[in-house]
Amino acid sequence: MLLAGFITPTSIHITHSYERNFLNELFKKLDKFIQENNIKNGNLISDRLYRRYVRFSEIQATEDVMKIVEKKFIGENVCDSQKYQIFFNTFYECAEEIKYLSEIGREYGRLQIGLVELPYSLEEKQLSNEYYDNLPIDAEPIWMRNGLLSA
Repeated sequence: MLLAGFITPTSIHITHSYERNFLNELFKKLDKFIQENNIKNGNLISDRLYRRYVRFSEIQATEDVMKIVEKKFIGENVCDSQKYQIFFNTFYECAEEIKYLSEIGREYGRLQIGLVELPYSLEEKQLSNEYYDNLPIDAEPIWMRNGLLSA
């Protein structure tokens, strides 16, 4: 069982519910919810956060979308509401970190979902933003690939 979590320039955030298959299923449900509810800028979650990374310039817009989605999504998924709430709360903590780094002029790194176990997290960290930017729209996230990063 590989763990995935939020990775920021200065921190790694994981909880008991961040097994990568759990996160993958959560994102699939979020994507479906975003499409069914026609959420404006939903691709910031279903594409940017899910399979790529969130740019510093996108953090406020991504947080705004998360806040729009959060209550109704959790209300429709009562069985896992506690785990989902942890996901949203952790995202907000990461967003605050990114906003702070931006305020003090330290815009380096990225906010992303990634593998948090060695050696995979080290390999993934070495991938450039351009690598993620050039992923096809239907690409599976790096953190869900079975061949992992060495392939």
